[in-house]
Amino acid sequence: MRDTVATALVVGFVLAMCGCSGTPQLGDLKQKDGIWYVKSPDQPFTGEAKSFYASGAPEARKSFKAGKVDGQWIEWYEDGKKRYEATWKDGAQEGKSTRWYPTGQAKQEEEHAGGTLNGVQREYYENGQKKSERPFVAGQPYGTWTFWNEEGRKEKVEIYQDGVLARTEANEFLEEEAAK
Repeated sequence: MRDTVATALVVGFVLAMCGCSGTPQLGDLKQKDGIWYVKSPDQPFTGEAKSFYASGAPEARKSFKAGKVDGQWIEWYEDGKKRYEATWKDGAQEGKSTRWYPTGQAKQEEEHAGGTLNGVQREYYENGQKKSERPFVAGQPYGTWTFWNEEGRKEKVEIYQDGVLARTEANEFLEEEAAK
């Protein structure tokens, strides 16, 4: 009985590693004219595809519908910490996406609508300090963009009007304003 259980576990592991479990490997998918296919070039892929590191740890998982990325897209570092997570709809990013450093610290957060940046994009240094905050409306720069150094001190501010840079305030100006 114990040999049967061990054999079943080994066979299950091998099938999962080679992608024979019914879930295709991301490397098995081919893209043509913006549509993803697996095996049959005339049948767009619908389902979930995965990739794995040589160690067997999961590397990425993407969902597809009618040949387009649709649903969650997740990537991991080999140690299991998330590297990237986003939601896609009909081949375009939709909603919040996040990237992380290998330490697990957030690296970038942004909002998309219909594949276009729409909302505030935030970037962080690996030490957790905010690096930048940049609003977008329909993919165009909007309002006040702020940049900080690794110690958290404001370095630069850019003001956008109608998608065009209208004014930049550099570190020296910001220090003078803070001293007032």
